[in-house]
Amino acid sequence: MEQSQINNWFTYHAPTPEQLVAYNDIRQSAKIYAETVNKHVPECADKTAAMRKIRESVMAANLAIACNATTADESGLAPHQQRVVAERAELEDKLGKLRSFFNSSAYAAMADTQSGRDEQDRLLEQADIMDRYRAILADRIAAF
Repeated sequence: MEQSQINNWFTYHAPTPEQLVAYNDIRQSAKIYAETVNKHVPECADKTAAMRKIRESVMAANLAIACNATTADESGLAPHQQRVVAERAELEDKLGKLRSFFNSSAYAAMADTQSGRDEQDRLLEQADIMDRYRAILADRIAAF
């Protein structure tokens, strides 16, 4: 193993806008998988190990992105393109929080009244529109 690789692993790498998008995509996908495991797997040592490995895989993926990516200046993105990437990262974060809310007791309690059910419908529509907006930003980024 080369010293340069060790130095790279233990150096802070400020995330670029592209990396923020990647980190968020990985976190959101892992969260959905963790929620699925939590829902279907009985409480036991194997479930604990599975959850730990999900967390470890997110960390390993993030490390690979941080230590093997180019800097923002090397990416060749113009400032307006970097803003689109940052906008997508911010939108992904907000959408992830909204989707998490869908699994909360507060969201479930809304179903007790008509006005609450109407609000649930609006929130679902909002998530759908945010997801379509996210896809458009992803298409724009892919075209850079």
